[in-house]
Parts: sequence; structure tokens; C-alpha cells
Amino acid sequence: FGGLARGDSKRQELSLAEPRQMGRRDFTLVDSESAARGLFGWHSVPRGHLDGPALDVLSDLLTCGRRSRLWDELVEDRKLATWIETAQDHSRWAGQFLLQVEATSDVDPRRLEDAITEVIGRIAEEGPSAEELARSRNRLEAAWRWEQEDLAGLAAGLGNFALWDDWRAWQNEHRAALAVDPDDVRRVASTYL
Repeated sequence: FGGLARGDSKRQELSLAEPRQMGRRDFTLVDSESAARGLFGWHSVPRGHLDGPALDVLSDLLTCGRRSRLWDELVEDRKLATWIETAQDHSRWAGQFLLQVEATSDVDPRRLEDAITEVIGRIAEEGPSAEELARSRNRLEAAWRWEQEDLAGLAAGLGNFALWDDWRAWQNEHRAALAVDPDDVRRVASTYL
């Protein structure tokens, strides 16, 4: 290609200011051939924020495993959903907490949404039990170890953090998640959800 002269234009600064989100935004897509599905999202925190590990633990408590709060109540007990999953999505400048759900046939989506709100409200008020938090810590530790089981997993984990931060932040974030207590879970659930 040959040498290229350096351009004289300055790099444009990104505007990260976003107007404050007030109220709910939603839409409904009607498709008679599919099951009712919902995707909920809440603004949360960027990568490296001190509340990130607590939001990861909250996600685990809500939908990781058959004894998790939302799965147990909505799928196993009340049969309102066939599948439900949450995740804290950390990004560089912002984050979002996502919840995806698929309703059982003939369940009114409003009823399902009310049940989700009820379960989230309970964990925001009561926090997790000691047993729930111990199960979550065990799952997080097992996932951490499993992710590092082979060289590709280790490289992916380190590389993901090295792109945006110091590679050691991966270890620090894991330690912080294991240190989350019931008050942290209550606080992030009530603050962000």
C-alpha cells in the first residue's frame, strides 16, 4: 500500500451524554404462529463499576438453575413460563440488565409480567437466603474454574478484560462477586430494577 501521510483532521469526541430515561418504553409484536416472548431491559452500570458483581449475583439468583427465584416460581410452580433467563451485560460506558422469558400457551403476558415484578420486588425487599447465596457462590466458582479449564477459555477471559481494562480486573471481578452479601443484592435489585 505504501506510506500514507497522517491526516490533519482531529478525531471527533464521542458524546456519552444520554438523556435521562423517564418511564417505560415498550412495543408489542403480534405473531399468531409463535409463543409469547418478552424481553425486559433496565439501565445498569458499565464494566468496572462497583455494583457490577452484585448485579451478576442477582442475575444468578434469579434464573440460574431450577431452584433460582424466577425459574422455580414461574416455570416449576406456577407454570406461567417455559423458559426464563437474566444477564447483566457490562459494556465500556454503560450497562444493561436483561431478562428474557417465554410464556406458556394461553398465559396472559400481563399476568406473567406481574409475576416477574412480584418476584423481583421480593428479592429487593428480603434479599437472598444464606442457602441461595451459598449456591450462587458455588456456581460462580465452578463457572470461573471451568472457563479456565483450557487454554482457549483462559485466553478468551483474559483477552476480554485486557481489551477494556487491566487483565487482572478479571480476577478482581470474580473475587468481588464471591464477596457479595444479601444487602448488596437488595440494594442493586431495588436501585436498578
